[in-house]
Amino acid sequence: MAYTNLRVHLIWSTKDRKPLIADEFQEELYAYIGGILRKRKHSLLAAGGVEDHIHLLVSMHPAQPISDCVRDIKSNSSV
Repeated sequence: MAYTNLRVHLIWSTKDRKPLIADEFQEELYAYIGGILRKRKHSLLAAGGVEDHIHLLVSMHPAQPISDCVRDIKSNSSV
């Protein structure tokens, strides 16, 4: 029986590092991203950031490449 434990620290910024992520929306944004990840069999272990960038610690399912995971999060959580 194989066991895989893939944990990835993802970081990205807003376009042009503009301060677009208001404090009052951060928790809602992280919860939304957690839902995106759960639908793809990943787990959001931790999330944080400031108005111009976010950090995510993700436990990845081995079937999906990291690049696809990032694409899915960014395309589904952008404004």
